Amino acid sequence: MRTVGVEEELLIVSARTGEVLALSTVVISPPPSRKADKGTAREFQKELQKEQVEFATSPLAAMNDVAEEIIRRRREAAARAEEAGATVAALATSPVPVQPSLHLGERHIWMAENFGLTTREQLTCGCHVHVAVRWCGPRGAPGLRPSHRPCAPPRQPRSPRPRGCPPASSESAS
Repeated sequence: MRTVGVEEELLIVSARTGEVLALSTVVISPPPSRKADKGTAREFQKELQKEQVEFATSPLAAMNDVAEEIIRRRREAAARAEEAGATVAALATSPVPVQPSLHLGERHIWMAENFGLTTREQLTCGCHVHVAVRWCGPRGAPGLRPSHRPCAPPRQPRSPRPRGCPPASSESAS
């Protein structure tokens, strides 16, 4: 049986203006007024910048269950952000110009050193789908021809637009 898990990064924005806010700690740590049980205490993790937060669903077999867990996590993130006058948005990047604030963890510093300009000037969020596939040995899964075995390139339906600017392309002319 195949299982699917989803990781998603969310932007934290002002509920009033839409401005991106560096409030990830508010979402990561539930306030005392919202006691989290053992299963929800670590629902959210730090992402590269303080204007983002990440969650990961459990691996699930039914797509309806995956959708329900995504919705539940988004609602929980929004409820936590609301306590600070913010909300969350499932966007690829900020639609307005922003100066991101980097988290200072070892992994985040390494990313800043290796990805320079991207980490200083852009907020990029993603939605990653992980599918567990049973290993069938070097010959692949039964019934698949060799041409079907290579992994398909990852797809990202949300394309970031740096600095909140529309792309300079023919799509803006249409």
